[in-house]
Amino acid sequence: MASVSESESEPEPEPEPSSTNRSQRTYTILEILCVLFWFLLDGFWLLEWKFLTYIFSVIAIATAFVMFRFIKKERVLVLVACADTSWLILNILWAIGDFTKIPQATNAAKIFFAIGCAFCFIAFYFSEAGERLQFLILSRLRILKFFQRTRLI
Repeated sequence: MASVSESESEPEPEPEPSSTNRSQRTYTILEILCVLFWFLLDGFWLLEWKFLTYIFSVIAIATAFVMFRFIKKERVLVLVACADTSWLILNILWAIGDFTKIPQATNAAKIFFAIGCAFCFIAFYFSEAGERLQFLILSRLRILKFFQRTRLI
């Protein structure tokens, strides 16, 4: 009969979460809070409560910017987060333009709409789906072999 050593009978301590796991968890919490604050600012805008709309606009945009500190540094994720932030900014500018009747705010919102669209298209381009679509289009145009020979793909 073999004896069990003390180290074998005790359970191993839980490994501490890595900084990556903590960053991802922090990012997720910030993302949920940002959506909540964004939802509240939209609701207050709908109710025409200017002061609360402005307060939650500041909180939502601050949360969105802090999220970039904790985001996983992958190109497509960052581009999508940039598109989301552009959407939030255009939403805030639109609310400001609606409340104040300042056309420059609404015009700036339109610019952020275009910027957000660009981030979306660029994110799609670099995503796996975008790569498959490029492959499909190039093969249909019969120029895929040219690009493969020249190593552009």
